[in-house]
Amino acid sequence: MRFLILSENSREYYLHHHYRNMAANELRRRVLLAGHEALLIEWIRHWDKNDLRKIIDNYFENQPEPVIALSSTFDIVNSDLYYLEDIFAYAKEKFPAVKIIHGGNRVYIKENFSKYVDVEFIGRSMGMFDDWLYKKDITKYIARTDPLVLVNNDVDRNIDNPIIHSLYDDDFLNSHDHLGFEMGVGCKFNCSFCDYPLRNAKNVKINTPEKLKKLFLESYEKYGITNYYAIDDTLNDDDLKLEYLWEAIKDLPYKPQITAWIRLDLLHKPRQKELFKLINFSAVWFGIESFNPNVSKSIRKKSHMTNVYKLLEFVRDECPDTYVTGSFIIGLPGDNYESIARGFEKAANEKLLNSLAVYCYSLTNYDADVKDIYMVSDMERNPEKFGFKIYNKSQHFENYYNQIFWESDWINSKDAFALTRKLNDMYQDKFFLLQHSEVASFKSMKLIKSKDDSKNVTALKSKGLVLANLYKQNYIAKKKKDLGIA
Repeated sequence: MRFLILSENSREYYLHHHYRNMAANELRRRVLLAGHEALLIEWIRHWDKNDLRKIIDNYFENQPEPVIALSSTFDIVNSDLYYLEDIFAYAKEKFPAVKIIHGGNRVYIKENFSKYVDVEFIGRSMGMFDDWLYKKDITKYIARTDPLVLVNNDVDRNIDNPIIHSLYDDDFLNSHDHLGFEMGVGCKFNCSFCDYPLRNAKNVKINTPEKLKKLFLESYEKYGITNYYAIDDTLNDDDLKLEYLWEAIKDLPYKPQITAWIRLDLLHKPRQKELFKLINFSAVWFGIESFNPNVSKSIRKKSHMTNVYKLLEFVRDECPDTYVTGSFIIGLPGDNYESIARGFEKAANEKLLNSLAVYCYSLTNYDADVKDIYMVSDMERNPEKFGFKIYNKSQHFENYYNQIFWESDWINSKDAFALTRKLNDMYQDKFFLLQHSEVASFKSMKLIKSKDDSKNVTALKSKGLVLANLYKQNYIAKKKKDLGIA
C-alpha cells in the first residue's frame, strides 16, 4: 500500500500555534514499519488545493492500493473532512481503488460525515489501525459497516505503548518547531468530571529515559529544536514518569523547554517537588477546578487539595521561570460565589497563577451513531449522584450535541455560564490569560523569553499568527520543491 497522510494541527482556536502533529507522525512510522510507503503532508488548509491534486496524481500513479489517511484530532464538527471533500472526490474519480481513512475523532455522526470516507477510527486508534494495516481480524472493533467504523471499547486491557515524535528530514524541521512525546499512556486517576478515555488505567506503560533522551538530543543537534510538550493527560500521576524525564534531560548539552499537564495536589510529595524543580518546566497546566476543599473531595481530588495555596506558593517561589495556568470549573456542587471570588483574588494578589482558564461545567450527551464509551465521565453518566438536578435539554451544535440544563445546590447552568463570562471579564487585567500551550508555542517561535513577556496577549496572538503562517508557508515551499511540484 502507498499512504498519503494529511494533517492540520492549527485549526480554529489554534491558528496562532505552531505544533507538529504527533498522531500523523506516528501513523507514518507505523506504515513504514509495516513495509509500506508513506508521504506526510502537514497543514493542509494552508496548501493550494491544485497542488494537493498534483501530489495525488504523482503519488498514486500506477499504485494498486492507494490510501489517503486524514488525522484530525478532536475535530468534533469534522471541519477537516468537509474542507477536503473536493479533494476526496477528485481522488476517488481519478483513482477508483483509493481508500480514504480518518482518525482522531471520538464520535461518528452519519448525517454530519463525509460520504467519501471508507474507514473511520474512533478514539485512540493505533492498535486498531495496526490490526487493519496487517489485515488481521478486526471484528471486535466493528461498530458499523457502511462506512466501516471501528472503535476500541477495551482500552483498559489494550493500552498502547507511549510514543514520541519521530524525526524525518522531509518534514523540514527547524528551531521554531515544537515536538511532542508521551511519558506514559493512561492516567491512574478517575476524577468524576473527567472524560479522558484512558482514565482509571490499570496498566500504565511508561516511556524509557533512553528513548526520550534520543529525541531531545537528535532533534537539537540536527534541527536546533529546544521546545517540547508532554501530551500525557497527567504527567505526574506516577512518580516514575518524572524520574525518567529528569533522567532523560539532566545530562543534555542544553535546557529543553517542556510543557505539561500536571496534577497540583501530587506535588505534596517531597520527591515530586524535588523533580518538579529539577525539570523546571517551561509552562504547566494545573487542573485545580476549585479552591474550595469540599468541591475537590466531591470530584475525587481528595489528595492534599486543602494545601492548594501552599503548593502554588511552592511553584511560585521555587520555579519562578515556570508559566502557570490554573483551570477552574464553575457550577460544581458544594461551591459558592464567595469562595470562588476569594480564591481568585488571593491568586491574583499573591501572584500564585500567571493565567486563569475558567469554564462553566457542562453536562453533555453526544447524540451520535457511534461514540467512544470511555469519553463519558462518571458525572455525565449519573449526574444526580454527584448533586445535579436535570431539568431540560436543548439542541446545540447543529442538532447532534446535546447541552443538558442542570441545577446544582447553589447555581443553575444558565447562571453558571453567565458567571463564567463575568469572571473572565473581571480578571483579564489581573492575569495574563494565555494558556500554557500558547506560551509554549510563543517560546518556540522566539516571541517571548520569559513569562513576564506574556502580558500583551492581543499583540502576542497577532504576532504568533503571522509567524505561524510564515513557518507553514516555508514548509510548504520546501515540500513542493522536494516533491517536484514547485
